[in-house]
Amino acid sequence: MTRRATKKPRPRPIGARERADALLHPLRLRIVEAVAAAARPMTAAGLLAALPDVAPATLYRHLNVLVSAGVLRVVGEQPKRGGLERSFTLHEPAAHLDDAAARRLSPGDHTRGFAAFTAHLLDAWGRYIKRAAARGAVDLAADGAGYRSTLLHLDDAEFRELVTALQAALRPFVERGPAPGTRPRLLSTIVFPFDP
Repeated sequence: MTRRATKKPRPRPIGARERADALLHPLRLRIVEAVAAAARPMTAAGLLAALPDVAPATLYRHLNVLVSAGVLRVVGEQPKRGGLERSFTLHEPAAHLDDAAARRLSPGDHTRGFAAFTAHLLDAWGRYIKRAAARGAVDLAADGAGYRSTLLHLDDAEFRELVTALQAALRPFVERGPAPGTRPRLLSTIVFPFDP
């Protein structure tokens, strides 16, 4: 009797909501940022060292979600203690929701996504403040840290001009990536029409 070769099922395409669910989770955002900040592929052991407050089982579960969604790619596997240690890199195009994907989300999806985004920022800020306090003082100016809101009065064309100028100004800095002597800094933007 001959055995027929079985084809591995192709992964089905990930929809906008599934990708948003994968990305917009506070811990998964931390994992994505840790992989993005690394100058080389990251293993789960490397991520556990970078995220010491995360339990191994929790990390592995969230890594699997990110790999399934195509946000992280497995770029290597090495035998280790009877198992395989995988190395991960960020798949940059899948790490962001484009305009078309964002339009397919429901109002509830957007609210949940924004809640995860702000929870992630609050958690990151709290970890920064804790580290700064452990050094002896919180010095926002010395650390290049801060927060503020600015109310702008612009028509739609002026707003598009602002966005284009900001993108052009940031592009060369975003493209630099990690390098010796650099320090990862989180720059987050929140923009929406304001109705007091």
